[in-house]
Amino acid sequence: MSTLVIEVCTVESIEPHPNADLLAIATIKGWKTCVKYNPVSKEADFKPGDKCVYFPPDSVLTQEVAEKFNVTKYLKQLPKDSGIEGGRVAATRLRGFPSYGMIVHLDDPDWEVGKDVKEHYGVTKWEPPPESLDGDAETPNLRFHAYTNMEHFANFPNAFTNGEEIIITEKIHGKNCRVGLILDADENGNAIWIEAAGSHGMRRKQFCNHTRRFDIVEIIEKKIIKRKDVKIGTFFKDDDGYFWKIINIQDESVEPQGAVRKFWLWIKKKLKLDRPEGKFIAEKYTKDGAEDGDEFVLVLRESEFWQALNANVRSLLKHIQNEYDVNKPKHGIVVFGEIYGSGVQDMTYNLQNGQRGFRAFDIAVNGRYIDHDVKTELFEKFGVEQVPILYQGPFSKEIVETQTNGKTTLCDPKKAGKFSGREGVVVVPAKERYSGFTNGRLILKSVSADYLARRDGTDSH
Repeated sequence: MSTLVIEVCTVESIEPHPNADLLAIATIKGWKTCVKYNPVSKEADFKPGDKCVYFPPDSVLTQEVAEKFNVTKYLKQLPKDSGIEGGRVAATRLRGFPSYGMIVHLDDPDWEVGKDVKEHYGVTKWEPPPESLDGDAETPNLRFHAYTNMEHFANFPNAFTNGEEIIITEKIHGKNCRVGLILDADENGNAIWIEAAGSHGMRRKQFCNHTRRFDIVEIIEKKIIKRKDVKIGTFFKDDDGYFWKIINIQDESVEPQGAVRKFWLWIKKKLKLDRPEGKFIAEKYTKDGAEDGDEFVLVLRESEFWQALNANVRSLLKHIQNEYDVNKPKHGIVVFGEIYGSGVQDMTYNLQNGQRGFRAFDIAVNGRYIDHDVKTELFEKFGVEQVPILYQGPFSKEIVETQTNGKTTLCDPKKAGKFSGREGVVVVPAKERYSGFTNGRLILKSVSADYLARRDGTDSH
């Protein structure tokens, strides 16, 4: 997730909006945002060289700040349970032109360019709810490290030098996944190589309980379970013959009622008037035999992150372990990629009925990332599918801007799902290097305005 940067900036340029007489386009760092324009006086709210404060997408403004700048109606609403009164700055298209965030005049004209004013305005960054543990969290291991946190290109548009060879890849809308081989210790303390898999922030067990959420009202309406029988530990049977044990009851539409009985009285009263949004959380079971009285047997499932560790990826990891030369003993090899498809996000990329895909985008050995040409050769050699490469050549800001917006190239855009565009792009140098701009590995993302303008669109994916 990129860093929230709220600072005093300089308006670099003001250009006419191609499709709107009352709007102009302001450029701040690498961001472009629409501002008001007066066609009579031929002046915009800002002119080149003016100091301003820029609020990028995913900035959360308090109600007080939103009302101060008269932008409340333009902000995205926050979830009711967020505990924050205010809204989220978004990206959108205004008369066909992508507009990211917003700029405002300074509270203090003496503020210097570069001054951090995040605390002054009480701005925070929107963060979606943390990923569910689902009972499959594995013990962390520093050798199985998480992926680089990517900053936004528009915050650091000068991190690349003009003409430097870069690679731009499509950013897939899915789940970040990592799989690898790491040195660990067995029960006797001896060093052994083990496989590992996980999401961006969590190492995952290979097998875990199979849990599922069931709509409460649907279960009652289908007479799968009776209201009076509902309690933690109750079993019910689905249409496929599997048994499910209720392990939690979530009421997502009203304040907690305390006793389960009160909640069900509320459902009985409201059922015909309003559909509650409660859910059963249940674990999957089967039985040893067909007769009643047989013991329930818990059904385990393989983690979707471990499923990315297929035969081709395993061969690639083994090759790097045995053949790849890094001039020092290896202790960790990690392949990073994205899981996508049916049931992952609202872009299914033409995968249906639970089908999933995995596309790799990076390899790290002992924590150091491999140059693009080398990793691409390895991916091709072992048949590991890579994320789509949109461009390889000399860097320019215009190239990044052009590639950021557009249709997905992973499949026929018409079959991609609810959104047919690109989430955005990732920009890296052909040769891995450190950047003083980001104080770390040089890798930047540029998220499309169309993606951010979607409902619940955020750059945190």
